[in-house]
Amino acid sequence: MAILYPWVLWFSTLISIPILIHLFYFRRYKTVLFSNTALLDNVIKQSRSQQRLRSFIILLLRILFILSLVFAFSQPFIADNKKLNNTENKVIGIYIDNTFSMTREGEHTSLLDQAKSNAIAFIQSMPINTRYLLYYHGMNESVSKLLSSEEVQKKINEIKPSSDLHTWSYVFDTFKKAKDALHIENKTELAFFTDGQKYAVDYAQWQNMKEQKVYLFYQQGEINSNLCIDSIWMNQPNHVLGNIEHINAKITNYSSTDLNHIPVRLLLNDTLKSLATINLKSQQSQEVTFKFTNKTQGWTKGKIEIADFPITFDNHFYFTYPVFSNIRIAIIGGDNIDN
Repeated sequence: MAILYPWVLWFSTLISIPILIHLFYFRRYKTVLFSNTALLDNVIKQSRSQQRLRSFIILLLRILFILSLVFAFSQPFIADNKKLNNTENKVIGIYIDNTFSMTREGEHTSLLDQAKSNAIAFIQSMPINTRYLLYYHGMNESVSKLLSSEEVQKKINEIKPSSDLHTWSYVFDTFKKAKDALHIENKTELAFFTDGQKYAVDYAQWQNMKEQKVYLFYQQGEINSNLCIDSIWMNQPNHVLGNIEHINAKITNYSSTDLNHIPVRLLLNDTLKSLATINLKSQQSQEVTFKFTNKTQGWTKGKIEIADFPITFDNHFYFTYPVFSNIRIAIIGGDNIDN
């Protein structure tokens, strides 16, 4: 027999309360005067013996009630010794996806907050002696320490969004390296709390994970849409002062609805240089071309931006390029060269 909560047995010391009551409780008797009490001697002796037996039985019942109550709350159970040993050594790897995509709003709060709440609920449902490995993006320390239930819940509450990106295969490898470093012999289980972005779910790399037990908690937002700047490029390889430049931007609409009158702005050295408006159908892309003249020599800092909510981290595309007053050309050839 094993006990799930052995610390509850400490409450068995409460049996001292009925014992103290039994020892220090003195019943007050009312004195009644009789001229002759010889006839009452047998009645009094019989009453006292019955009273002592009744008090002893009440004391015993009170003690048994307290012990049975404590025993019930300690939750005893009968388990196989092998299974019990595996439970005591159980290790679970917790992965919290805290990339920027998890900052989207869910049903009531952000997906990251939902994932953290679900992870804590999952941990609280596990046996109290379970140990955990924790991984999330942008960790300041490596996964090289087994955490208790209280420690892992505290660290999960402190997780913030991160710009780091890693695939699930990388997470699997990280947990495997931690398992080898800590010399964990038993099989570990993994619990993933993520929104399952396509770049991260590299199924082709899962061939060696067939025997690995993975709990997948999918965090789905109410709004599954996004407008982003896919890429930019310039028509000219070299940039000269006073020349006309053409810069192109590819805008993609990942939402399920068409979007109209979308402003796209071009800023050079923090100054608005050009503005365009586009209409984008659902799941389609469109190229925008900006035309301008280079008026400043040196490195030019540029930015193309759009307005989109709730995913905002891909609304800005930064770039730089050098502008020369002239470009020198070295000609290697004969003496007679036509200009």
